Amino acid sequence: MDINIIGICVTVLFSVIALAIAIFLGLRGFTSNIGDKLSSLKNDIVMQLSSMNEKMTKVETTVGNLWSLATGYLKGAPGTVIVPLKNFGDVKISALPGPDETTYIIEVAQGMLDAELIAKASKITGFSAKEITMLGKEPAVFSLGKNRIRMILACTEPKKCTEYINEFLKWLDVEYPIVAKTFEEFEAGIKSPHPNPA
Repeated sequence: MDINIIGICVTVLFSVIALAIAIFLGLRGFTSNIGDKLSSLKNDIVMQLSSMNEKMTKVETTVGNLWSLATGYLKGAPGTVIVPLKNFGDVKISALPGPDETTYIIEVAQGMLDAELIAKASKITGFSAKEITMLGKEPAVFSLGKNRIRMILACTEPKKCTEYINEFLKWLDVEYPIVAKTFEEFEAGIKSPHPNPA
């Protein structure tokens, strides 16, 4: 065989091998970038879907709370018990038994009831632990004005419900006003920066 033909064949062979390696490495880098981009896109989609799920849960909770407030105003209580308390005067309590829960409407003659403050105060004083022991979980409390609340107990047993309401009234009359007063201290020192406002 001629040396020139062997040289051409070897050159063509090395050229084909070099071209194959170049194509292989190019495709490998290209597919790797696509894989990284697809993975990043997938992560972005998952993050957006999870944030949408959280927002939907918040919307459902808000709608549930609004519905609960609306039904609290619309439902009339069949009977009312009046209990005198030292710090709140005559307290009217009405029960609305349901299939899975019992709702109480509590209205005080004097003072103020606030659902969020009741929740904070029950945690601060440790009453929430007693609620969980008695009922299995804390009741849901909603404000229906400044002197009226709607309390939903996850219980349908009359004896348990009345025991809890009696304990709640004791706590409300003794410990709730103390905690409410400490929250007022956060506002007591606020004053105008202008000593003589015009």
